[in-house]
Amino acid sequence: MHKDIVLKKLTKRISQNLWSPEALTSHCERMSQTYFDRFKLEDIEKHIILVDRLLKGETFCCEWKKSSKKQRYELTLISYDYSWLTVALTGYLVMHRFDIRKGNVFTYTEECKEKTSYRESRKKVVNVLEVVYCGEEDLLLKNQKAFEDDMQLFFEKLSNNDVEAFKGCLMNQIGSFLDQKEMINFPIMPIDIDILVKNEYIKINIKAADTPFFLFTLLLALKAQKIEVIDLLINTLDQNVYDVLTVRDTSKRLYRHSEELHKFKVAIAFIKYFTYCLPLAPDAYQAFRCFEMFLDQIWEKKDFSKQLMSFLNMEDLSLFAKIFGSGAYLWEQFLKIQYKAFVPFVIKNQDMLYRYPLKEKYEDLCGELKKVSNVEIFVDKVNQFKDECLFDLDMRQLIYPHYSFRDFGSDLSFLAQKVVMLIANFLYKELCAKKGTPQFEGRECGFALMRLGKWGGDELGYASDLEMVMIYEGYGDVTGELSLTNQAFFNLLIQKIKKCIRVKRQGIFEIDLRLRPDGEKGELAVSFNRWRKYYSEKQARSYEVQSLVKMDSICGTSKNLIEKIMQARDDILYNGELDPVPEFIKLRKQQKESLVHPRKKNVKFSSGGLVDIEYAIQMLQIKHGKHLPALRTPRTLKAMGNLLRNGYISPADYEYLSNAYSFLRRMINALRMVRGNAKDLVVPDLQSDEFLFLARRMKYKSEKGLLMQEVLEKDIEYHMGQVSDFVQKTFVDKSTNNKSVLTVSDIIFSKEEVSSDLVNQILASYKFDNSWEVYKSIRKMYKFVEHKNHFLALLLMILRQIEDSPDPDKVLFLFERLFTNVSIDICREWFYEPKILDMIISVFGHSDFLSQIILNDPMAMEEIFHWESKNVFQNHQGLKIELDQMVNNVKDMADYFDKMRRFRNKVILRIALRDFFDYAKFSQVVQEISSLADVIIDHAFQKILSFYEILHLYDSQVIIALGKLGGQELNYSSDIDLIFIIDDDINDADRKALLKANQDLIEYIMDKSIYFQLYRIDMRLRPYGSFGSLIVKESICRKYYENNAQGWELQAWLKARGIAGNLKMGRNLIKDIQDKLLDNPRRPEIEKSMKKMRQKKLNMLDKNGVLATDIKSGDAGIRKIELFIQALQINHASIYPDLISGNTVYVLKCLQHHGILECSFVNELKKDYIFLRRVEHCLQVLGMQQTHIMPNGNKELLKLAKRMRYIDFGRNTAVKAFLKDFTATRERLLALK
Repeated sequence: MHKDIVLKKLTKRISQNLWSPEALTSHCERMSQTYFDRFKLEDIEKHIILVDRLLKGETFCCEWKKSSKKQRYELTLISYDYSWLTVALTGYLVMHRFDIRKGNVFTYTEECKEKTSYRESRKKVVNVLEVVYCGEEDLLLKNQKAFEDDMQLFFEKLSNNDVEAFKGCLMNQIGSFLDQKEMINFPIMPIDIDILVKNEYIKINIKAADTPFFLFTLLLALKAQKIEVIDLLINTLDQNVYDVLTVRDTSKRLYRHSEELHKFKVAIAFIKYFTYCLPLAPDAYQAFRCFEMFLDQIWEKKDFSKQLMSFLNMEDLSLFAKIFGSGAYLWEQFLKIQYKAFVPFVIKNQDMLYRYPLKEKYEDLCGELKKVSNVEIFVDKVNQFKDECLFDLDMRQLIYPHYSFRDFGSDLSFLAQKVVMLIANFLYKELCAKKGTPQFEGRECGFALMRLGKWGGDELGYASDLEMVMIYEGYGDVTGELSLTNQAFFNLLIQKIKKCIRVKRQGIFEIDLRLRPDGEKGELAVSFNRWRKYYSEKQARSYEVQSLVKMDSICGTSKNLIEKIMQARDDILYNGELDPVPEFIKLRKQQKESLVHPRKKNVKFSSGGLVDIEYAIQMLQIKHGKHLPALRTPRTLKAMGNLLRNGYISPADYEYLSNAYSFLRRMINALRMVRGNAKDLVVPDLQSDEFLFLARRMKYKSEKGLLMQEVLEKDIEYHMGQVSDFVQKTFVDKSTNNKSVLTVSDIIFSKEEVSSDLVNQILASYKFDNSWEVYKSIRKMYKFVEHKNHFLALLLMILRQIEDSPDPDKVLFLFERLFTNVSIDICREWFYEPKILDMIISVFGHSDFLSQIILNDPMAMEEIFHWESKNVFQNHQGLKIELDQMVNNVKDMADYFDKMRRFRNKVILRIALRDFFDYAKFSQVVQEISSLADVIIDHAFQKILSFYEILHLYDSQVIIALGKLGGQELNYSSDIDLIFIIDDDINDADRKALLKANQDLIEYIMDKSIYFQLYRIDMRLRPYGSFGSLIVKESICRKYYENNAQGWELQAWLKARGIAGNLKMGRNLIKDIQDKLLDNPRRPEIEKSMKKMRQKKLNMLDKNGVLATDIKSGDAGIRKIELFIQALQINHASIYPDLISGNTVYVLKCLQHHGILECSFVNELKKDYIFLRRVEHCLQVLGMQQTHIMPNGNKELLKLAKRMRYIDFGRNTAVKAFLKDFTATRERLLALK
């Protein structure tokens, strides 16, 4: 049917109010004729209804329809057009067990009428797909809901221009999903691609075998080649795929010639099958992003297709995934070398699985270098050799499990030694030729390069630097015409060596000379006598002396000098007189204070970190090395074994330390692998993607019901805890005359009376206000619980997390109450699920109200235990389904409303957890709270009507929300402003019945029980306010707002929205009243009265001393922003109808879209608005009370600042940072006119 005929037919039905004229016109005018040929009239009608819902504010519309075929469903999804939409749609369907068999995708054309609304002008996409559900039947509804939740998150991210965040999330989800499917073993299948370039659009015909996830991987490949899908026809028949795509090529590559088209086809196949390898990448998004860049870089090469086809097997593609997904460092190294050489090196030569020919490669290099006399060429060849070998070794470490970190460290150390030796020897000869030969006692002055640190112990890792020192035999002069001392000669030589070894800043192989005598203030090269004197005459600090444990030689011109240095090293270190322990304790304290962030775990410098193991072993070597030469080794594990064999450490200690050493070395390598930076030593946040990627790089797997990152977290705590305990008992306790440091355990287990001073001293670090009361609370819990050891373990976990809480004291007191209500089995679950404990601590610290929910209602505790499955946005329909299940089979109205309160409590708790843990943005939080109120009021209204047997009157009334609920901006504790409007035609008996029902509705909703109150309802905005009837006939309402309403009453209807009953009647009434506001001859009078009313409120606040601290109504509060925006709405909405909305953030977006406000101004005002609303949130969620006044006193301000997620580093930093932002916001709003 022709589109004009469709438009004419459907225009006649506008009077039925099925859709708006705008939805009908834009849909019919902007869809291609192919769309109208493809769909029946009733389908088009359904699509227009859904488009109309978009125009009214929905993010997207999704409907499922059961097909006559078994397990088949028709999915209709209509939304605004976003980049990556088709990829997200097909990807999320795959992940939730839906296989696409047929389908159509159509996109609006670019053209649109001028002066259309923001929502109307945007392009929209109609997706109609036939899918087969491949999962378990009883999980169908859950998987449909999960798919919709993922799409909701997609639209939220894309609407905030957060494309990269979405791509990262999708790629890693797909990687995890494909991992379960073991797609890595799937065979490569041919794909027939036919391309027809036509004007600005391109038609692509696809024919191929129906491999798993075919459509998703195809669309992903197209997107990677900068191809935008406009229309899509999907058909699967007899295990074959026949897809037709209409696309636009944003890269313009396909407009050239047939060779380009062939390259495009090869690239599509290559990317498609690369997707199957994503599970092998630690970071799937990083892998895919680098893969895209790799293809872009080689696109212009003549043999592009030939090279890609040579790699088109799952073995080679797997290698790409591992390298590209391991971090930027390996990607940069990959770009440095000839990419076509790296695959044959690892894959094709199976001998290299077991032995890397580093020595042979070095010998080949030496052969090449014999013919080289030019410095630049020599240095280039050595550096190229270094970079290629580094990349090869990095790949072996990444790919082959048998290649241990010890092998890796040994090979890196060998490579470093040979590179430095080649450069040093060549530069020495070159410098002698130019400057002359250094002399000492009538002969050539010898020199030695000595290595220290990890290099000395053959223990180099990713991004390790090269610690070394240059020592020459003695003072003298250089032969030749120029007057040059040996000191100047060797200083110049070491400078040249450092310059010629090219490295990334703070990366692997960066030369570090700071362990020379006098450190950075000393000469770069030092004579033997000066070096020996510095260490033997106690000029060196303790840690400098201890560093000699790791000394070994690199190269030099005098073997005798190297032997003298090593002998002097033994005399200095192993004389039985050194006691490095006191200096060690002091140094570790300084390191923790200066190098460790108070809220982070540093794998090297935190308690139990790598340096604790290294220092501990070195101190034992120094202590016992005088009588046992075998301990004078620079290698940590070898020294550890010798200490065990000679009884200086126990077998248990050896096991703990060696395992921890291996674990921490592996972790440091995995951390540094990402950027190749030596300073990458901090464990990422446990909830972050980076921590998940770290677990993957370390080859962790999920086990015993724990996710891989949870297994890693436990290992970190275990290994670092064991090391810390060893250091404490072996060195710290003994250095304080065997008096152990008292801990929390000591005062809890103590049978003697404990003084308040001791309690304050031990609990001081946890930032309690009243440590003594906290101690008494802990003792009560300890006496109450049966399993003391479980309790102590839990308590220590709580104390570790509690200091970041806004109110640590209150958290402990609430735990005392909780321990009396829960079983020890639940306590054990907390121990194995630290995240649950973290959530409980967060709730206890943020909100008394939410804390009471947890304490009073076991069902709320279940909400926390099943947190992961509910950490998603829940729309109106999802909430309604959940509520229906909750109130099924209630006994009476009291039981119904008690269950309703429990439902509201658990959903509010769910929303708050997402809010506290930054899983939801402000706009999502207020929208969810508002949707919850909508569902509850509508459900309760219908229930009461049913109870009175007058449900048939549901469409005779509309409940209209104003204020924050009307604008879908409800706070945790906002009042809800309602107006009840009834139909004019209702008879007196029905009116009385509705009046009784509405009175009961208000009473039940405002009634309180042990499960608290549903809402506070404010009816004062109804016609004639408190003096008016509770329910108002529509005609009386219209007459009131036409003749009697004050300006502020009319303006309040800018936020009006129907939420229950006859929504059509509500929409018509709201539009008419809003039109009266916009086209009102009394508008100047209204504006004047509004200003007068506003000033009156400000005067009252000033009189009460809260003008500056009332964040809602104060002179720089939320209300000022809302009034400013509403004034613009009134002035411009007659031209731009989409400005009529109650949602402040949405209106700001529209004002920017229409050019009324500048983008920078809108962003700043939006930021200030959300900041103040978040402050309001934090004030109200504490006790679920209407409060808008900033607290007095530093203690309460600190609690507020922490609730606002400001981190306190001591010295009141959180309060200062919060007040700085608050003051800046206030100053900007004071200037707002």
